Amino acid sequence: MPAPAGGASPLIMFALFFPAVTGIMAGANMSGDLKDPARSIPAGTLAAIAVTAVIYLVMAVLLAAGAPREELLNQPMIVKDMASVPVLITVGVFAATLSSALGSMMGAPRILQAFARDNISRHMRPFAKGSGAGGEPRRATILTFFIAEGGIMLGDLNAIAPIITMFFMITYGTLNLACFYEGITRNPSYRPRFRFSHWSLSLAGAIGCAVVMLLINPLWAV
Repeated sequence: MPAPAGGASPLIMFALFFPAVTGIMAGANMSGDLKDPARSIPAGTLAAIAVTAVIYLVMAVLLAAGAPREELLNQPMIVKDMASVPVLITVGVFAATLSSALGSMMGAPRILQAFARDNISRHMRPFAKGSGAGGEPRRATILTFFIAEGGIMLGDLNAIAPIITMFFMITYGTLNLACFYEGITRNPSYRPRFRFSHWSLSLAGAIGCAVVMLLINPLWAV
């Protein structure tokens, strides 16, 4: 898709924006700490999608109505310039960043620890060990920290965002493939409570993720 004059292509903008809406996995990443994950994760995920969709749509409409196109293209912090109390925007950005960072730092080590305990690879075995009474994944947290620092050291969010988008597309595509396989084989242990769950939707989701990856960057996708 061609880019409009003075702007970026819709696919590039999608790749940059997509990491902003990946927080819906935070609940699933911490399923082991939830009292009733089978009920809390679907309800929380759908509620999060609905709330964030409304917020982003309202913000898009307000910005389009309140600022010239040239300023939207050239001013990354246009919201701060338009706000009655600019400092609140700065505080909100810091709060949202810290919230996302904490969510990732709490969820990612637990996923790595779970992979290690499933003995997927012998190289991951050291990260299976937990610390304390709750088995906290301290070793996995240290590794996650250094991986995150590597991305931060790049120093350019626009360069990191498409890479993060590709990783999330792989994650979502794999999840959809797993649901497709469980559904089409009618595994008796796979009993989703979501009334609209069907293997065809999972297959469509997996194909959609693959197509988007190829459109964003065919070389990275392959």
